Amino acid sequence: MTAGDAGGTDVSRIFEHALLRIDQDIAQVSADLQEAHHYIYSRFVQPPEAGGWPQFLDESGPPTATGTACVASSLIRMGVKRQDVHLIEATDLLCSEQCADGGWSKPGFADHLSLTLVTCLSLHALAALGLFSGHPVVDEGLMWLSRAQNDDGGWGCLASDDLSDVTATAYALRALDLGHASAAPLRQVRERGVDWLVRQQNDDGGWGIRHGEHSTAAHTAHAVEGMQAAHMPWVCAAALDDAREWLLTTLPKAPLVPWIEHYQLPASIASGLPRRLHSARLRWTHLPAERSLIALLALGVDVHHPTVRRLVEDLAERHEKELCWQVPGVPAVSASWAVLEAVNALSRYVEAVEASRWRTVCQVLTASVVPRIAELEKAQEELRLRTDVLATPPVDEGRRAWKTLLSPQVLAIELTAVALGSGLVATLGRAIGADTEALVLAWGAWVVAIPLFIMAARRG
Repeated sequence: MTAGDAGGTDVSRIFEHALLRIDQDIAQVSADLQEAHHYIYSRFVQPPEAGGWPQFLDESGPPTATGTACVASSLIRMGVKRQDVHLIEATDLLCSEQCADGGWSKPGFADHLSLTLVTCLSLHALAALGLFSGHPVVDEGLMWLSRAQNDDGGWGCLASDDLSDVTATAYALRALDLGHASAAPLRQVRERGVDWLVRQQNDDGGWGIRHGEHSTAAHTAHAVEGMQAAHMPWVCAAALDDAREWLLTTLPKAPLVPWIEHYQLPASIASGLPRRLHSARLRWTHLPAERSLIALLALGVDVHHPTVRRLVEDLAERHEKELCWQVPGVPAVSASWAVLEAVNALSRYVEAVEASRWRTVCQVLTASVVPRIAELEKAQEELRLRTDVLATPPVDEGRRAWKTLLSPQVLAIELTAVALGSGLVATLGRAIGADTEALVLAWGAWVVAIPLFIMAARRG
């Protein structure tokens, strides 16, 4: 075996190892998602009317708008077709759960007021199920969002509660985008919402509940997704760059601990509700690992970045077959919203890993092949210098050129390049199942690329 053959074999092994690592990663995440899929189906509740899911999947009880919206969105993300009988019933249930004012709410509140986050979750799910602007239910929901917007441009937990927050505003912007809300009045609603969201960014580049409050990974991630849903890069580009920097700087040392945000009903609103609801609190659990993974992938951070790996490993550690994903600090329950967040994050991760497969191969190529050629180039240059010293003048320039071209070191470079190319093409052929014609084209591309790699090695 020549030195070139050995080099080609080594690089082929490196490629195969890189591709195997990617395949194993995809397989593990896909297995977790598949287990969640089976568990979700087992928790479907079929009441006398349309069926759906409760908010906490491990508990008995009637289906709710929150539970059904979260699970339906998760199943679509997992690749379940809209024609699935469970999703057809879920669509019917969400439509029937719409409140008289056009929004959606939680049990106990539905006859009195709609909630921004439940309304947005329902609109997100209906969009995933194929219902957009133009459908009466969706249009009424979008109109509720329009009326619920506060004078400052943001959204709060309730309709026009004058206490806008980052999470509700981000969810509203996503609902307007997913609902394909393109009418002029709704475009103005979206623009005002984006303007409010950008103004809430703290000086450190992150977001808290609103401007001036402690920046958190969850709120920053919510803001990122909300701004991207607005499709207004001329307004959001700088803010998104700062958010990316803040997340990558903060997450490596931040504890990935979920926490609950409490909302107390304003006295002016509570006084108009039944006495049992006067002191009711609304709660929203923030999941920093899931949210941050979604945001980093949306911001274009490489899937192999250490921070991305940390977030994926956190989700893997918290996955349990019977309860899907555990929420630290919350009793052992299977929350539909936790399933939604995990499925959203991991499915996007799988998509990003698959899309990065060939970029990973090119990175391995650059890291392993170019240095090998550079080493041989250096050895060849040293040999040429020694040959020049020993040469007896006058030496014909043509003979010297031939002598250099036929030197053992130059031949070694040629053989190594050929062997490396053979290993690369063979590995790619096994990875993608290419036919003979495709492999011949790949080999031709490699032959053309050899001089480029040698020039790159010289520059290096």
